[in-house]
Amino acid sequence: MSYDSGKSSDYEVDLAIWQMPLSGTRSQWRQWTFPNPYTGGDVQPIPLASGGLLYVKYAQDADGKKASQIWYKAQRVGNSKALTSLDDDCSEPALSPDGKTLAMICSNKQQFSHLVLADFTGSGIGPPRTIVSDRLSAQPA
Repeated sequence: MSYDSGKSSDYEVDLAIWQMPLSGTRSQWRQWTFPNPYTGGDVQPIPLASGGLLYVKYAQDADGKKASQIWYKAQRVGNSKALTSLDDDCSEPALSPDGKTLAMICSNKQQFSHLVLADFTGSGIGPPRTIVSDRLSAQPA
């Protein structure tokens, strides 16, 4: 889940990805990600069968504008890696039932968003393929 906890400022609302058992208590919460400050944070987690995680991370691009990327993390403790670039500005990931195709919405910083598919290898993605462009696209499933 995404949750805003432990911030030093009431104005810094940056969500992080947390894990806990369904019937667990707060003492069993474990933080998976550490968001970039003042960006909105890390959202839309997708747990993977391997125990890893896909999620959306917000950051500032070279122009100082907020953009989003799809990230992968193999385990709770350890590094994450970006699967898309800030220039692609991708969010709303959805994984196919067989876990082999990742759908996402990418704007490429243009007026219209694009529905994009990429082969998912379990820890990375293949070349993205634009399926729908020049239309408003959202929430692939």
